[in-house]
Amino acid sequence: MKSEGPLTNVKLVSDGAYWVDYAAGAYGAPGIDSYDKASVSVGIGEKTGVDVIFASLPQKGVLMPGHFVAVDRNKSAVVLGVRGTTTLADAITDAVGEAAEVEELPGVKAHKAMLISARGVLEKTRATLEEALKANPGYALIVTGHSLGAGTAILCSLLLKAKPVAANPRIRCFAYAPPPVVHPLNAPAVKAVEIHAFVNRTDIVPRASLANVFHFGEEIMAVDQLPIPFYVRIQLIRRDAKPENPEEEEAKAEIMKVVKNVRDRRQAQGNTKFVPLLIPGEVYWIEWLDQPGSVQDTETAVLEGKPRIHRAEAENFQTILLRGGTNALKDHLCGGYQRGLNGYLTHLQENSGCSICPCQ
Repeated sequence: MKSEGPLTNVKLVSDGAYWVDYAAGAYGAPGIDSYDKASVSVGIGEKTGVDVIFASLPQKGVLMPGHFVAVDRNKSAVVLGVRGTTTLADAITDAVGEAAEVEELPGVKAHKAMLISARGVLEKTRATLEEALKANPGYALIVTGHSLGAGTAILCSLLLKAKPVAANPRIRCFAYAPPPVVHPLNAPAVKAVEIHAFVNRTDIVPRASLANVFHFGEEIMAVDQLPIPFYVRIQLIRRDAKPENPEEEEAKAEIMKVVKNVRDRRQAQGNTKFVPLLIPGEVYWIEWLDQPGSVQDTETAVLEGKPRIHRAEAENFQTILLRGGTNALKDHLCGGYQRGLNGYLTHLQENSGCSICPCQ
């Protein structure tokens, strides 16, 4: 992962660590059925001065995800939270969708299913948002979510900017593990919205799109055609496999070479089959420093790790990682984002905002 520099804005990291609890709260709390507002309130955690004024948490429905509206008096904000899918398999499947024109935003294309979700969420919440903002003049509007909820939150923010609620508040979007959802990034309507998107290590969902999966297939086919013996392939696909002999080392080098050739050819020719959807706004990558390559396999290793957050370009997430193992799935969990943001915030506070000293 190419870093564009460490994220040293303590206030922004603090905000990211605060609103991620709302993204988690959109899933509700286990064991509280049929009481959606109470479920969201418990899911958010122990925060004073927070009132959940509307919540709808249907069990299923990609095109109408669970959502809620809350008023946070400590932060002077009205919050729109959107839930992601409840299973990782569904999240990956649903993230790989086609693009569609956004009528409200000329020249912009977006993930079709999540665009429908965003319109549906706003249709159900716009009146509540208007009332809450009218009752609390000067409050900002925070839109947040995790996974597909993050993608939907991004599109809700764009639509709210295109057609503002009556109070016309400052809109800030905090998206955790969002899939790629818009194209192009330089469209004025996209650049006009304040979006902060966080990606945890090898999380597969921010890298999952129709174009990226197609490209991944091209790379797999190229590797499959290499004359590598079957037993060597088995050795190389073991978890965190390290070449143990010259034959394996040579095979690994050939694999990396052919994958690079496919990627270089694709970059030179451009993508002509699918719209390359991207994550808009400011994108940040959460790294864990306790193992080389930032790849870990146990919960203990994660908890004992040292999170750092870097600024990153959205284009860095246009390929599905060949290496990552089970972490590509584990890193998607909302708890990992909470630990990463809170851990890095603690580090910055302890070191007067310095992101690199002491690192070890």
